Amino acid sequence: MNGKIQPFFEVQKRRYRFRILDFGPSRFYQLYLTNPDNLAQSIPYWIIANDGNLLPRPIETTNHRIGVAERFDAIIDFGKIAARFGNPSRIRLENRLVQDDGKGPSETITPPGQGNQLLEFRLVGGAVVDTSFDPEPVSFPRVRASANDAVFAPIALPDISKLTPRITRTFRFDRSGGGWTVNGQFMDCTKFRFRPQVNSVERWIIGTDGGLKTAGTSGWTHPIHIHLEEHRILKRNGVAINPGNVEFSRKDVFKLKSGDTVELLMRFRDFRGGYPMHCHNTIHEDHQMMLLWNVQDVGDNITEP
Repeated sequence: MNGKIQPFFEVQKRRYRFRILDFGPSRFYQLYLTNPDNLAQSIPYWIIANDGNLLPRPIETTNHRIGVAERFDAIIDFGKIAARFGNPSRIRLENRLVQDDGKGPSETITPPGQGNQLLEFRLVGGAVVDTSFDPEPVSFPRVRASANDAVFAPIALPDISKLTPRITRTFRFDRSGGGWTVNGQFMDCTKFRFRPQVNSVERWIIGTDGGLKTAGTSGWTHPIHIHLEEHRILKRNGVAINPGNVEFSRKDVFKLKSGDTVELLMRFRDFRGGYPMHCHNTIHEDHQMMLLWNVQDVGDNITEP
């Protein structure tokens, strides 16, 4: 973590805000807070931001999965940990998600203490005065979430319910011919595959069959990064993304597991020019799982670029 082996951080018994980035190249993480001296404890933390933006409402959780290039901000309250969990001297940030190769994670979660020990927090000193924002009283699911939540700012997420997409485009991220493809094609640095229109909205449906599969193994998982505009995820595998979900937010990277289909909304406002979309598993990206698109005054009508 941050280039250090077995890192530790001395913390006071108060709230801290942490910005966590998965910079890969291929590993996914599911992050827990673990007391190595009492593995039975389930310690919460609060997610307050996702990729580049604050969430509409904090979300209380005991674990969170993050893909390559995804980011999130979390508040960890060491004062409450000390008061509620027997005043431990150390807490560890632990990855319990099993991943054995570059294809992506399994769905196996290790027992507490048996995962990757990423960072040790060492609690020092006595109680301190902490006047920082406490997310617990206003967090989901303690407080019901709604589409017009704006806990951190006076402006809520824009209402997208009345936007009409100019076009729906479909993208398949798969494995073919010894590399990784988008809609069956390798990256061509000399070619724009499609042309969105300035001041328009598009609906993108992005899916994968996970690439080549063999008996007894899972398919590939892709963290998809879309440049230029942040997007809003509408549905994942046909299920609407509702308030209280971490993905009910502005995103620029999302996880695409084997067999997934993600429906999202893209807006194109005043920026023109060429931008990429690619898998952020660096090996997949380097083996051509990328395409280019070009925002112009007049868009095209290619539904499967």
